[in-house]
Order: sequence, then structure tokens, then C-alpha cells
Amino acid sequence: MKGTATNSEAAALAAGFALWSLAFIALYGAHGLLCSPSVWSLSDGGKRAFLVGIWLALMLAQGVLIYWFMLRLRAATAALRFIRLTSLTLAIAALGATAWIGLPVVTLRLC
Repeated sequence: MKGTATNSEAAALAAGFALWSLAFIALYGAHGLLCSPSVWSLSDGGKRAFLVGIWLALMLAQGVLIYWFMLRLRAATAALRFIRLTSLTLAIAALGATAWIGLPVVTLRLC
């Protein structure tokens, strides 16, 4: 049974963009909360630092995922090589997408 695709291989295909989705929801949800007239009384610098921290933490998680996929690709048999290479490629694309959606946090006015 060694060398056959499992459910974890299928889940790996979606893992990168699942993290991207989490980053999108976390960044823009936190942005909405920080800019609402509520309990939050942070300065603009504090708000930006909080959002940049979320963005960088999720990009780090993407990087860890890519590294793990590279390790799995090295250990892949011929039967699993294509699906693991596809998972790695999708995770790299998701890292680029995560970088792109976080750029407004550091370049634009917050509220």
C-alpha cells in the first residue's frame, strides 16, 4: 500500500489556499474591528502593527507549509510525485496571494 494517494494527499492540495483564506478573513476582519468605534483605543501605529503581525504570522505559516511540502516531495515515490509537486506549487501560489492581500495593510491608510 506504500506509494498510494491517501486523503491527506487530497487535503494537501487545498492546504495552501485554506491558509490564504484564513489570512484574508483574519486581516480584513481585524481591520473592520480595529476601525469600528468600539472598545479598541489603539493608536494608528498600534493598529498597523497588530495587522502587520497577523499578516506576517500567516505568511510564516505559509512558509512552514511550503517547507514541509518540499520535505514530503523529496520522500515521494514515483506514484506520489505529481500530486505532491502540485501541492507544493499551489502552496507557493497561495503564499504569493497572501503577500498580495496583505500589502494594503502596510501601504494604505487604515481607517
